Amino acid sequence: MRHLDDYVFDCRGAFSPRPVMIRQTWNRAAAGFPALLAADEGRGCFTIVSHTFLKPGETLILEKKEITQDTVETLLCTIRDCRPGQRAQDQKNAVYISHLICKGLA
Repeated sequence: MRHLDDYVFDCRGAFSPRPVMIRQTWNRAAAGFPALLAADEGRGCFTIVSHTFLKPGETLILEKKEITQDTVETLLCTIRDCRPGQRAQDQKNAVYISHLICKGLA
């Protein structure tokens, strides 16, 4: 059993996380902040991980680069909820988990 000591088990699913940009305005020149798209639940529901608390009910712009193309998909989303990460690593790094509901293309 000693050979299992270094293994880290993570049950977040088979989705490959990818970087996204969050903006709180339509202006692309305005500062945004990076986040990690951790899950795409389908039907326009996304889970992101960031270092920023997002206020539930507010609207934001989610920009994600398409993997197979060199284009950026821009989505208008509402923040369903936001909470601090519960894992030890999340708490150490001040990580917030946010669930977004996409309203469609921005």
